[in-house]
Amino acid sequence: MFFEKEKMQWHVIDIKTGNEMWVTEPLNVYTKSDWSVYDWTVLAADGKIFFSGQSGCVVAFDLKTGRHLWTFRQESSGVMTPYGTWPHFGRLNYADGKVYFAVTEHTPTSPIFRGYRMYCLNAETGEPLWEIPGFYNGESVAIADG
Repeated sequence: MFFEKEKMQWHVIDIKTGNEMWVTEPLNVYTKSDWSVYDWTVLAADGKIFFSGQSGCVVAFDLKTGRHLWTFRQESSGVMTPYGTWPHFGRLNYADGKVYFAVTEHTPTSPIFRGYRMYCLNAETGEPLWEIPGFYNGESVAIADG
């Protein structure tokens, strides 16, 4: 798969044939944010594909068909961030039918935003299961024992 930044679209390629399987609509259709131009974080797991990034949303698709499954949107950040939401810059993690992601920034300001947190989402529905405040480096999240 690859991200076409100029169109905010993900392209999914069949690794066996090299043929394009499907292409998303521009991600801002799902996220309602033009910050989706930086939604280049991707995770494929359990027959689904998840995208996230500076829009602060997580968008899920069926990996084989490209059918949009759900979009998780965080609340507005107001004027706390320049994005209007809480950005995600780092890795998405998956375990036990759950997607984990943290509000992160590639260049945190000082002082840091007050809305940093980690989320756990139901991978089937996008429903938030829990969230916990804190600043988490999006590249160093680990999951153990499920």
